[in-house]
Amino acid sequence: MQGNQAGPPGTAAPGWYPDTSLPGTQRYWDGAAWTSHTAPLGGSGGAVPLKKSPVKLLVGLGIGLALLLVVLGVLAVVGVVRFGSRAVDWISEPMDTVNEYLAAVEAGDYAEADEMTCDGSEDFEIDLTEEGEGDLVRYDAYRMERVDNRGWVLFTYETETDSGTAVAHLEPRDGRLKICDITSDAPPDVFDDDTQGGF
Repeated sequence: MQGNQAGPPGTAAPGWYPDTSLPGTQRYWDGAAWTSHTAPLGGSGGAVPLKKSPVKLLVGLGIGLALLLVVLGVLAVVGVVRFGSRAVDWISEPMDTVNEYLAAVEAGDYAEADEMTCDGSEDFEIDLTEEGEGDLVRYDAYRMERVDNRGWVLFTYETETDSGTAVAHLEPRDGRLKICDITSDAPPDVFDDDTQGGF
């Protein structure tokens, strides 16, 4: 602290007071002690000097940094969900995927159909793309159940040589829902009531 004043008389309010140690100047009294801020005597003294607390500054910087990290973390998660392994729409996507697969089979586009499967359809119990199955004439995906991160879709199909009810097992793979198997039976307790369908 500069100046050798003992302080304003009594309990003076914070403000500018004449500095007896520096003639022609005034010094700011913060209500408890003299500060290092001076101004020419007779002027307004300028703005009231702000106390700069290093603790408050560090706390403010810490809070700002924490908020920035939270925002960056949220953006990173959103980026992974949106552009990487996005969330599956379990309301409509399983039925849509099965219908798109069956439409590709019906059109004879087996390469497109295989793109919608986990590992190609050669491992399916019921493979509608195998030679000898005949052309797919009609199909109807009519029911879906989800257990954990897997879905099962019931559908009826009719080819020139066969017809029946089948179950497509789907899982999220490579950023989209894919068919991992087509079988004649769903796992126990997936469909707990009548699962038979028809045209």
